[in-house]
Amino acid sequence: MSTNPTKKRAGVLACVSLLVVALVALAACAAPQQSASSAKEDLSSASDVPMSLVPNVVSLTLPDAEKSLVASGFKLGEVKYEASDTVPAGNVVSQNPEALATGAKDRLVALVVSSGRATPKKVAVPDVFGLNQKKAEKALAKAGLIGICKGSEETTEVDPGKAFKQSVKAGKKVNEGTKVTFKIALAPAKVTVPNVVGMDEGKAESVIEDAKLSFDTTSVYSDSVDAGLVITQSYNAGTEVQVGTTVTITLSLGPKPAEQVTVPDVITYSWSEAEAAMDSAGLVARYTGDPSGVVTDQDFDAGTTVDAGTVVTLTLSEAEDPVEVPNLIGMSVAAAENATDNLGLSLDGDNVGVVVEQTPAPGTLVEPDSTVSIKTDIVDDDDDYEEKADADVDADGMVQVPNFVGMDAEEAENAADAAGVSLDGGGEGTIVDQTPDAGTMVESGDTVSVNFDDE
Repeated sequence: MSTNPTKKRAGVLACVSLLVVALVALAACAAPQQSASSAKEDLSSASDVPMSLVPNVVSLTLPDAEKSLVASGFKLGEVKYEASDTVPAGNVVSQNPEALATGAKDRLVALVVSSGRATPKKVAVPDVFGLNQKKAEKALAKAGLIGICKGSEETTEVDPGKAFKQSVKAGKKVNEGTKVTFKIALAPAKVTVPNVVGMDEGKAESVIEDAKLSFDTTSVYSDSVDAGLVITQSYNAGTEVQVGTTVTITLSLGPKPAEQVTVPDVITYSWSEAEAAMDSAGLVARYTGDPSGVVTDQDFDAGTTVDAGTVVTLTLSEAEDPVEVPNLIGMSVAAAENATDNLGLSLDGDNVGVVVEQTPAPGTLVEPDSTVSIKTDIVDDDDDYEEKADADVDADGMVQVPNFVGMDAEEAENAADAAGVSLDGGGEGTIVDQTPDAGTMVESGDTVSVNFDDE
């Protein structure tokens, strides 16, 4: 089979032509792309605005979302609240631009934040008092609420940096998604305590309040500071304290007035008794006269009100000679009264019968006007002493001689019969002495001689 060379050459040329056309077309397509890329590179190099990827803040709480945006170079833009049954109240539902989009730094990112369920449930408001801001916000968000810090305020209620003044009381039931605001405590400013010692109350109060401090007072007696002036203050002058601190001043009431007491009645008291009574009443006793006597006068009448420590002068009588207590054993009560009256003594005790005991004992020296106490052996009939006489006879037939001094004749006879002795002597008046002496033990039936004052 023969081949036509002319046709073969024409085919080759056609193929070459097609190849050239294709290469030209490819070059034409490539040229515009290269030109666009070059233009983009030129635009990028011409711009100085830094670019960054937008972070994903969906599902974060609003405070955490804002911190994430700022950390990536963006700013928080418009915030809208929408109900959501899937995203907890206070957390981000969506963002614009979306996450991982490229954006210029400092660009605003708008957020949609969940306001809670469309039909909100009731939740209890937690107590954020004393928590720091981050913990307060998390506690509110965990409860399904929106926590918002409303800035700072000076206070002494809580430590600086802690939450206080929350807008909804802790424990109250509110709709999920409710906004609860709070404030963060700042330490109050410091001020210097002024010196007000020596000032009067009004001036001191004015100076303290001008220093932005509170004012209080107390008072005491003072012998060295005039009444109404400041003696001391609770904070020394120059001390640095917080604004509003209370400064308590102590005001002088002047010298303390003497305590008032009542003068007791010590008339007829001995010196030792009177001195003790005055001392017990808060008074000082002094005396004139004989300290062994008794009080006959006092220069402040009993019942008078005087200052404690007042000196009361007592007048004491001259001391009287002591009196010897007579032997009253065996006497009738009437005879015993006569015997003691004659000596200026008093008698106390049974009022009928014959004396069988006495106090003080016979022969004791006592003060005039002293009292002798007696006990008697009481019988049914004062004139019948037979049983008494029999009772006084001891086992050996001895009896005790009664004291007949001071008795009249009839009383003496009765007493003698009662004692089991005989009586010798007679006369008018009362018996002044006897032999043997009262109290002597004699045989029953022995005779006692007596003498009367009108014999």
